[in-house]
Amino acid sequence: SFGNSATGTAAASQIYFHKKTADLDLAQAAMLAGLVRGPTYYSPLKDWANAKLRQKEVLNAMVRDGKVTQAQADQAYQEDVSPPNHMFLPINKVVAPGFVNYVTGLLIKQFGKDKTYGGGLKVYTTLNMKLQQIGQDAITGTQRAISFRRVQQGALVAIDPTSGAI
Repeated sequence: SFGNSATGTAAASQIYFHKKTADLDLAQAAMLAGLVRGPTYYSPLKDWANAKLRQKEVLNAMVRDGKVTQAQADQAYQEDVSPPNHMFLPINKVVAPGFVNYVTGLLIKQFGKDKTYGGGLKVYTTLNMKLQQIGQDAITGTQRAISFRRVQQGALVAIDPTSGAI
């Protein structure tokens, strides 16, 4: 996962750079490669400094492995691939993607892929967006507080004990 609902390099290169993977330059490819280790922590849309630090680590590893020269890595690092000019939050950004994936999986089991993705289903869930945001803020805050431990992901599930609703 590359964050922002991008699974796979093709989706990530389209979401972050509006390009096919084959058309990425070294700076862009290194930025995407850095996301794999921690899509939230190294997100260029959430923390540009962390994203650039990770890009530098990727470029240094490429130099160390003889894939690029130091001059190429330095030039790529200097390239401006900053968010306002080249990246964006997808219009169809999935809110609560873990919950959405869970519900989608249940729907596929019950109705099959064609009916699930084909339209016409009205789906009502127990997701409370205020509580979702509180939980998301708690996870993000904790990740920042313990960033020295290089925590990459966090999770929280709230279940209503009376109904079992998530």
